[in-house]
Amino acid sequence: MTETASVWVTAWIGFFLAALVVALGGIPTGQWLKQKGLIDFPEDRRLHRIETPRGGGVLMALAMLIGLVWIAIISSVSQPLIVVMVIIGLVTALGWLEDLKPRSIVLRLIAQFAIASLVIVLMGPLESIHLWRSQMLNLPVFFVATALIGLVWVMNLHNFMDGSDGMAASQGLFCGLAYATLFALNSEPFGLALALLLSGSCLGFLFWNWPPARLFMGDSGSLLIGVVVGLLAYHGLQTQSASLTMCLIISSVFVVDTTATLVSRVVSGQRWYNAHATHAFQQLVAGGLSHGQVLVVYWALNLGVVAPALFVAMRDSAREPVVGLVVFALLIVGWWNVQHRAIRPKAS
Repeated sequence: MTETASVWVTAWIGFFLAALVVALGGIPTGQWLKQKGLIDFPEDRRLHRIETPRGGGVLMALAMLIGLVWIAIISSVSQPLIVVMVIIGLVTALGWLEDLKPRSIVLRLIAQFAIASLVIVLMGPLESIHLWRSQMLNLPVFFVATALIGLVWVMNLHNFMDGSDGMAASQGLFCGLAYATLFALNSEPFGLALALLLSGSCLGFLFWNWPPARLFMGDSGSLLIGVVVGLLAYHGLQTQSASLTMCLIISSVFVVDTTATLVSRVVSGQRWYNAHATHAFQQLVAGGLSHGQVLVVYWALNLGVVAPALFVAMRDSAREPVVGLVVFALLIVGWWNVQHRAIRPKAS
């Protein structure tokens, strides 16, 4: 077996191992969370209608760590995986503390910026990136500041979007497979392994989180998905396996919903950091769609708009920036229509 084939086999075994650990661990984890009193009760801002244990993200983190240990033992990829283990441990601990007792926005941001800073220190700064494949940009000092903000934002946008059954896990599965494709095409074993571990853990969690959800991931899961997606984007930019445009296209469905909603709240004079239920997916549920139907809408966007756009961007660098603009324009128009047609739930 060639080295490339060996990496593929090892990474895919990690994928199925992570999925199996989460799928088999759902019942004992849910029982343990109930004993801890970590239960989400139905209320005005929440979209679920039954009491559901919260904090299943710790199971996802465990599955990813087991997968990372497996890959580190079997393959020659070790040092980057150790870095990722540290980051996963820290962000899961932060999310777990939030699941136990929500902290102030200031403390949360301080902790998130500290984790983002550690990512840059451990993985090394970005010296140059491709805005799109035919356009290189060299602004290392600027990249440090933007990478910090970007990593914190990608953590939070997955946290914000974790409000409907299967939503965050489905996006993690999609992003992981998209990055796995990019890293496979560029022969990047570290990125490939990490991307498939993310997808595997999300696939396993969907067994319990598919509508109607029997287990919620909580902040320990949504922040975990966010930081891993951020790590994949960072590694993609660092190794030039992906351009900034490609990274934005991959996460565009979540980026548009969270960013447009945040801007709208700020412009309308609302406190942006307060809990609310005004994202497009929340408006769709308030307008009468079930969690499963909303999930179909977002999967349709990822498979019908995002995936084809990413394929075109990968094949034709000249069209990459135009494709990126078209994707975001379509999603923004869709967000606008949802916001102005759906029944508005209570906002703060």
